[in-house]
Amino acid sequence: MEASAVSAPPSQRRGPERQCLACRKRAARDTLVRLVLSPAGEVVADLGHRLPGRGGHCCPTRACLTAAIRRPLLSRAFRTDVVPPEPARWMSHLAVQAQRDLLDLLGLYAKGGVAIAGAERLKARLLHDPSPSGMLCLARDAGETTASYWQAWADEHNVKICRGLDKDHLAKALGMAGCSVVWLDRPRAARRISWLMQLIDAAAPPLPQE
Repeated sequence: MEASAVSAPPSQRRGPERQCLACRKRAARDTLVRLVLSPAGEVVADLGHRLPGRGGHCCPTRACLTAAIRRPLLSRAFRTDVVPPEPARWMSHLAVQAQRDLLDLLGLYAKGGVAIAGAERLKARLLHDPSPSGMLCLARDAGETTASYWQAWADEHNVKICRGLDKDHLAKALGMAGCSVVWLDRPRAARRISWLMQLIDAAAPPLPQE
């Protein structure tokens, strides 16, 4: 399948709306996953909303994504008979694709000064700001002391915190030897990263039942 281009963060303004193929609810286009047909007739997730051709949209939830890639909904969206993808394989590819976009985007944000990494740099930027606006990314395998410190800070300042990546992923995205915590210094950047993490969670295989 084709990889999507890394997309810019969505605007805070209410942009064009589209209807989810599965649940039929309407939402801002940039908050939905766009589906297109590749020249080979494969269903591709266009996360950057940039690929040419007729597209369909669906909510970034496992229920809607799973329903949207069935033959009846796809054929209706593309106005042609579509061979649906194998769901587990397609969802696995989507999770990888979304994670790749997320890591690439974090790297771009770091180069532009929007993503600030490292505990000391974060403290210099945040600890004297009474009302910070952004989002804290804390590695899910961060040490207990680091996690407790930044969780308490986020709770105190009513700041959203996400823990969807591990230290190695953060370090690779930011070109660092190691990284446990990143601050996204723009609300638009925070919303885009949060959306991609939501999509990764939705596309990841469900945990086995005990």
